[in-house]
Amino acid sequence: MEISKNERTVIRWLQEYQSIKLNIEFLKEGISDIILAGFGNDTSKEFTSKTNKTSSVVENAYLQLHEGDLTGRINQLQSTVNAIDCAMFTLSDIEKLVIINSVMKGKFYYQYIHSIGVCERSAKKYKRVALGKMVKFIFGNNIDHHHSNIITKA
Repeated sequence: MEISKNERTVIRWLQEYQSIKLNIEFLKEGISDIILAGFGNDTSKEFTSKTNKTSSVVENAYLQLHEGDLTGRINQLQSTVNAIDCAMFTLSDIEKLVIINSVMKGKFYYQYIHSIGVCERSAKKYKRVALGKMVKFIFGNNIDHHHSNIITKA
C-alpha cells in the first residue's frame, strides 16, 4: 500500500514530536536571552543599546528582526504540536497506544502488542486507520475511493 505525502508528513511529525516540543522551549529561551542581554555587555563604555555597542538603531533593529524570526518559528512549531495533539484526541484508546508505540517510540509490534491486548495484524490495521484519521483531521483531505489514495481538496 502506497503512503501519501501527507501521511509521510504526519509520521515524521509524530516521530519528531518530542524534539519539536524541546525545540520550542529552546527557541523561547533564545528570545528571553535577546530581550534580557542582547549579544553581550561591555560595561567599560556608556550604555547605548541592549548590546552596549555604538549603533543602537541598527542593533535594536537586528535584535527585533531576530526575535521576530524566532517568534515565527515558535508559532510554526507550536501549530504542528497543536495539530498532532488535536488529531490524537480523535483516536480511540487502542489507536493512540498503537501510534504512540509504533510511530512515536519506534517500537516493533511484538514489543508492545501483548500489553495492549491485540494481535500484530490488528495493530497494523489500527495504525493504518489511525494515520488515516490523523491525515484527514490535520490536512482536511478526502479519500479517493477509486484509487484508494488520500487526495487534497482543490
